[in-house]
Amino acid sequence: MTITIDFKADQEARLRRDAAREGVSARDFVGRLLERYLAQSRVHVNQSESALLQRIGLGLSEDPTLGIVGLTREGEDEVVTVGQAKGHFDAFTVAQATTASRLVVIDLTASERRHAGQLLRQSSGLSLADCSTVVCARQRSLTLLIEDQRARRIAKAEGVHCVGIQMLPLHGYVRRKLAYPAATQWTSRIGRAMRTDPIVLSALLSAIDEIAQLRGEREAGQS
Repeated sequence: MTITIDFKADQEARLRRDAAREGVSARDFVGRLLERYLAQSRVHVNQSESALLQRIGLGLSEDPTLGIVGLTREGEDEVVTVGQAKGHFDAFTVAQATTASRLVVIDLTASERRHAGQLLRQSSGLSLADCSTVVCARQRSLTLLIEDQRARRIAKAEGVHCVGIQMLPLHGYVRRKLAYPAATQWTSRIGRAMRTDPIVLSALLSAIDEIAQLRGEREAGQS
């Protein structure tokens, strides 16, 4: 789809200045602005979580809860390229997901790569893939699906909205992007895959039930 936008002279000048500051063309910068506007329906996944999503079947790009699921190029390299060389099964699973567009690979801009490099130098214990993921989520206002506690702390410190995989169904249900039956099914399914503590799993299912009761949805969901 092609869209033509007429800018006033001062708006165009500001756009070009901001684009130069980001290290991208004016056209790409406008695209980035549109991406940020649509970011509320997107989830950016850390490289280690991408494999688990595929194993439990929660990586479809058209899924209403996840929206568009993205993985940085650096994350893909770490999981797929390195993983396939080592014969890891998850590497082939993620490769199939990217080929089928269930996972969208995101290329960082020059500015984002510089920020990722800076974060890498400042953050002990994180890989380049971790840093590129955090920077991409921050710069594009994406929700970050991440389990690693060290990377999660840094992401939160950078102002990134983070969600754990086990919390994802509850997150989707609260946002009314996931129906009650699917929320309970996904919670149990993820719990089995991640071997979640039964007490935690029970608390999450109870929370979904309580919300359903408040909304008057539980009986309909159980029928």
